[in-house]
Amino acid sequence: MDLAQSLPQAAARDADDALLRLLKLLESRRYRFVTPTPATHARVLARPDGGAARDLADVLGWSKPFEPSMLDREILELLDSGGALERLADGRLRSRFRVSSLHDRLYLHSAYPTEHADSVFFGPDSYRFADLIAAELARAPAREAARIVDIGTGAGVGALVAAAHSPAARIAATDVNGAALRLARINAAAADSSEGSFRSRSPAPACRGWRAAGA
Repeated sequence: MDLAQSLPQAAARDADDALLRLLKLLESRRYRFVTPTPATHARVLARPDGGAARDLADVLGWSKPFEPSMLDREILELLDSGGALERLADGRLRSRFRVSSLHDRLYLHSAYPTEHADSVFFGPDSYRFADLIAAELARAPAREAARIVDIGTGAGVGALVAAAHSPAARIAATDVNGAALRLARINAAAADSSEGSFRSRSPAPACRGWRAAGA
């Protein structure tokens, strides 16, 4: 690999590492945010007082613009190193990602509104999906070395919830969206448990994913 190829890859690894450290920092501070429906999100932002961020949940949950001085330096630097900051015309900043909590874990996903073709979705359906997986695996536990595949993994919710409830299973996750797989890998690394050790794989040229280590 020549230098022209290695530099962008190194920069991408550094950005991913910054976002992983951000999730770890937020977890240590007990950050929590439950993502609402897009309609509820729109109504909140449309309120007279809904335009400017006043706390961390406004920045990373509600996707509100904020003054750089509003966030503490450590979080601001991690967002910047992770390529997560958008500078607005009025000088304020906006996070390109949201961070939401589900089953005591934090998940990176796309900022509101999710209008781009490679947006990584997360919302009320994610919570229902996670609850369904947990209930089904409690009712009918996966056999040892069973294979569980999360197709269209998005932020990795299905794969991570399945892994948490079936630590002996072989977990794989796939998605045609490279941005989704990037965030899913970061979210998996942030889980920081034996079932959350993931590595990338290539099931098809257009579909890159990750599976549980040792699979």
